[in-house]
Order: sequence, then C-alpha cells, then structure tokens
Amino acid sequence: MSEGGRPASNLEELQGWLTSLSIGEMVELLEDLDDDDLSYIQAGIDMNERLVEYGLQHGPGLGVGRTQQRLVQQGLLCPDMALTAGMRAAAGIDARMGGVRLPAMTLAGSGNQGIAAAIPLAAAAAYVDLDHPQALIKGVTLSYLITCAIKALSGRLSALCGSGVAGGGGVAAGVAYLLRGTVEQIGGAVVNHLASTAMVICDGAKTGCALKVGEAVASAVRSALLSLQGTVVSPRDGFIGPSPEDTIRHLGALSRQGLAAMDPVILAIMRRQCR
Repeated sequence: MSEGGRPASNLEELQGWLTSLSIGEMVELLEDLDDDDLSYIQAGIDMNERLVEYGLQHGPGLGVGRTQQRLVQQGLLCPDMALTAGMRAAAGIDARMGGVRLPAMTLAGSGNQGIAAAIPLAAAAAYVDLDHPQALIKGVTLSYLITCAIKALSGRLSALCGSGVAGGGGVAAGVAYLLRGTVEQIGGAVVNHLASTAMVICDGAKTGCALKVGEAVASAVRSALLSLQGTVVSPRDGFIGPSPEDTIRHLGALSRQGLAAMDPVILAIMRRQCR
C-alpha cells in the first residue's frame, strides 16, 4: 500500500489489512490461532485480571469496581452478566488509573483499552457454558480485532473514548461469539453498541475513566444479548450503515471529520481548570 507515492509503513499496511476484513473474515481467523497465539492472549488476560482483583480488594482511584461490589453485597445491585462485566472492567481501570504498580496488557497503545476489550468477556464467560476450552481466548481475540479496526478508522488519538466505544464494540462482538451467535448476530451486536455509545468522548486519562468505561462495556454486553434475540438497530437509523463494516467506517468519518474541532475545546477547558 502507498499514499502519495510513499511506501506504506508496516503499521499502515497492518491497519489497511485489518480494516479491509469483514466481521465474518475476522471470525474465520480465530480458527488459525496457534498455541503461541493462545498462550499470549491468555497471558494478557491473566495480567489484567490481577489489576481487577487489586481494584476490587483495595478500591484505588475512584473505586468504582469496589463500590459496585459493595452495592451488590448490600442487595442494591443485581450481579448479572452485564453488571459483573462492567464492575470488573471498572475495577481494573481503577487500579491502573490509581497508579497501582502492576503491569497492564495494552491494546492499540492503551492499557485501559486492553482491560476494556478483554476483562468483560472473562466475566461474561462465567455465565456461559463454553463449548470448547479455547472459546474465551478466541472471543477475546475477536474483541481485540474489532477494537483495533474501530480505532484504526476513528483515529488512535481521537475525541472518542477508545475504551468505551471501540473496546465496547469488541466486547459486544465477543459476547455474541461466546454465546454461539452467527456472524450476522455478532455484527448486530457491534451495530447496537455503536448506535448507543458512538459519541462518548475522551477527555483525558484519569480516574473517572473507570466509571465511563465500566458503564460502556456493561452496555456492550446488553447490546450483544439484544442482537442474539433479533433486536438490532435499523440501517436507516442515523449513521448506521447497511452493514456493521459500513457502520464502523461511518463512525470513523464522524470521528475524524465531525469531531475534529472537539479536542482543542476539551484541552482548553482542562487547561483553564488547572490554573
């Protein structure tokens, strides 16, 4: 690939390849994972789960995950699949944003995205009778692929919350996959999530990310469950395209063109508050 006669870098080639894939082709790629791939993905899940457990035990940062856990114990919240996924993702981000000295497995350059795209699936798997031992790892891999495709099209640094919007899109796809959804249902899960969270903004890395991302990935789980029941946002609704892939491309255009002026405004507000 090239742009303006200049050879594309390896990253540009990878992004071009990734964004050319349909969701069906991404699902097919999961059958080609070898033992090294499976071990690497599992190691990343394990790494981020340690952040989750620290967050739930100690409540660093904003303490969203630990607080929600206490609300469950008090009977004020119901620990269903969506809440558990959001609570555990929030706890991991609490730990990371709270400065805990534990490593995080990053995704597309972000530790929070690595947590957001994987931990909710590990939580959701506890509610599912998985049909093979590698199902969770493959679901997480699909989540990573979808997340990176959304980020590649919307911009690695953009006004959109990468963990909540892109990571949530990956989670929606992964949950539908774990529940043995068809390619169409997996795509519908992504569409539902983007339709409901498309304009969740990024206003910097901070402790409040735990609340924002936790709510977004919990919503992603519900988006997947709706799709599996045949409820998918119509392609005639707003920016939703005739296919999930078109919808992701439309989101990219909204991010790169429609929200181009938002970052300077956000930075200006943040700078005024620091004076």
